[in-house]
Amino acid sequence: APVDARRRALQGALSMVREAGLDGDGDLLLHGVLDLYALAGDWLTLEERASVWRELATMPDSPRRSRLAERLELILPGES
Repeated sequence: APVDARRRALQGALSMVREAGLDGDGDLLLHGVLDLYALAGDWLTLEERASVWRELATMPDSPRRSRLAERLELILPGES
Protein backbone atom coordinates (compact mmCIF):
# COMPACT_ATOMS: atom_id res chain seq x y z
CA ALA A 1 0.00 0.00 0.00
CA PRO A 2 1.26 3.55 -0.68
CA VAL A 3 1.01 4.50 3.00
CA ASP A 4 3.22 1.57 3.97
CA ALA A 5 5.69 2.41 1.20
CA ARG A 6 5.99 6.01 2.43
CA ARG A 7 6.55 4.81 6.00
CA ARG A 8 9.27 2.40 4.88
CA ALA A 9 10.88 5.18 2.83
CA LEU A 10 10.83 7.44 5.89
CA GLN A 11 12.45 4.78 8.06
CA GLY A 12 15.10 4.19 5.38
CA ALA A 13 15.83 7.91 5.14
CA LEU A 14 16.12 8.18 8.91
CA SER A 15 18.47 5.20 8.93
CA MET A 16 20.67 6.92 6.35
CA VAL A 17 20.63 10.14 8.39
CA ARG A 18 21.58 8.15 11.49
CA GLU A 19 24.51 6.47 9.72
CA ALA A 20 25.79 9.20 7.43
CA GLY A 21 24.49 12.37 9.03
CA LEU A 22 23.08 15.28 7.13
CA ASP A 23 26.34 16.01 5.36
CA GLY A 24 26.07 12.63 3.63
CA ASP A 25 23.00 13.89 1.70
CA GLY A 26 20.64 12.21 4.16
CA ASP A 27 18.76 15.49 4.31
CA LEU A 28 18.10 15.35 0.57
CA LEU A 29 16.67 11.86 0.87
CA LEU A 30 14.54 12.94 3.81
CA HIS A 31 13.25 15.95 1.87
CA GLY A 32 12.39 13.57 -0.99
CA VAL A 33 10.38 11.36 1.35
CA LEU A 34 8.59 14.41 2.72
CA ASP A 35 7.75 15.33 -0.87
CA LEU A 36 6.12 11.90 -1.29
CA TYR A 37 3.96 12.57 1.74
CA ALA A 38 3.04 16.02 0.38
CA LEU A 39 2.18 14.67 -3.08
CA ALA A 40 -0.17 12.19 -1.45
CA GLY A 41 -1.77 15.01 0.55
CA ASP A 42 -0.63 13.22 3.67
CA TRP A 43 1.23 14.42 6.77
CA LEU A 44 3.56 12.54 9.07
CA THR A 45 1.88 10.98 12.07
CA LEU A 46 2.84 12.18 15.53
CA GLU A 47 4.93 9.03 15.96
CA GLU A 48 6.75 9.65 12.65
CA ARG A 49 7.39 13.29 13.56
CA ALA A 50 8.77 12.15 16.92
CA SER A 51 11.13 9.74 15.12
CA VAL A 52 12.44 12.54 12.93
CA TRP A 53 12.77 14.85 15.94
CA ARG A 54 14.78 12.23 17.86
CA GLU A 55 17.24 11.85 14.98
CA LEU A 56 17.64 15.57 14.31
CA ALA A 57 17.83 16.51 18.00
CA THR A 58 21.05 14.52 18.44
CA MET A 59 22.80 16.33 15.58
CA PRO A 60 24.75 19.57 15.79
CA ASP A 61 22.97 22.69 14.61
CA SER A 62 23.49 23.32 10.89
CA PRO A 63 21.66 24.96 7.99
CA ARG A 64 20.57 21.53 6.69
CA ARG A 65 19.18 20.56 10.09
CA SER A 66 17.42 23.91 10.41
CA ARG A 67 15.77 23.56 6.98
CA LEU A 68 14.36 20.15 7.89
CA ALA A 69 13.16 21.41 11.28
CA GLU A 70 11.48 24.38 9.63
CA ARG A 71 9.79 22.23 7.02
CA LEU A 72 8.44 19.88 9.71
CA GLU A 73 7.64 22.74 12.10
CA LEU A 74 9.88 21.20 14.75
CA ILE A 75 11.77 23.05 17.45
CA LEU A 76 15.07 21.35 18.11
CA PRO A 77 17.59 21.82 20.91
CA GLY A 78 19.83 24.78 20.21
CA GLU A 79 17.17 26.60 18.17
CA SER A 80 14.80 29.30 19.29
